[in-house]
Amino acid sequence: MSKSKKNVDIDKLVQEKIRYKSYSLAVDNLLIGRIVNESKKFSKLNTWDGQIIEDAYKVLRDNLVEAAMNIVENT
Repeated sequence: MSKSKKNVDIDKLVQEKIRYKSYSLAVDNLLIGRIVNESKKFSKLNTWDGQIIEDAYKVLRDNLVEAAMNIVENT
């Protein structure tokens, strides 16, 4: 943490990090669970196409978590 930020609310920062991680895990469980249920060949995830799917998933997950965080902060 930067020493120049003297007025950091540690409790708020910790709660925000915990909430972000919790939302990430929840989205992972929902989306990865569906992938596992629908997959026929897990080895395909190691191909170039599989990497594209994984990267797209990470972007989707990050955006869903950010949206959830914004909704919680605005209510």
